[in-house]
Amino acid sequence: MIAAVLAIFTAILIFINIWGLTSWLEATSVIGALLIILFSTKDVWAPDNINGLILLYNGDIETGSIVRVEEYNLLAYAIQTTLTQTVFRDLKSKHYITLPNAKLRNTKVEILSKCPSSGLMEQVDFNIGYDIEPEKVDAFAAEVWERACEMESAINSEKQGVARLLENGDHAVKWRFCYWLKNIYGLYDARFAVNRAANEVAREQGITLATPTTHEVVLKKEQKVG
Repeated sequence: MIAAVLAIFTAILIFINIWGLTSWLEATSVIGALLIILFSTKDVWAPDNINGLILLYNGDIETGSIVRVEEYNLLAYAIQTTLTQTVFRDLKSKHYITLPNAKLRNTKVEILSKCPSSGLMEQVDFNIGYDIEPEKVDAFAAEVWERACEMESAINSEKQGVARLLENGDHAVKWRFCYWLKNIYGLYDARFAVNRAANEVAREQGITLATPTTHEVVLKKEQKVG
């Protein structure tokens, strides 16, 4: 009910602003006075209300939608969108978070829940030394994927995980392990499972995931004079 009233007032004030009817408001009674107050403070509340109407109309962020907003370090699912704000629940901390609609409309929002049938692609990067052949990295990735699927049901076990060479660095090769999720709500649990599996498999196959040391530091003792 309150949202509907605010929407009506917003529409009226936009109409007044377009047609320059502020002088008409000054000649009215209590309702006019209320509208004058609302109109004079429109810069404070109007942006959130207008953006709230746009969000509700477009239906981009619906209840249950999982979004990622890098600017605010947010990875959460939407609980409710009102005229003034959108309420989220953080996937990691489970805390409730509110964002003004104006901020939400003016930043990059990734809607992760709208993904292909194969699921959302996620990735974890590993630094592996140049002494490990690409074929061995492929075998490592295949074993990591199989073991992670056994640990966590959120991973799509029908879509094979793959290792992709991301960068030939100065000290190591950066490999990106890509896998797909069938349950996006388990995004963090899947990432934990992949890292756990990688740690186990690396130990078993003799692969070091730490950046290799490719230089030697020699410390010289200072010679005393006299």
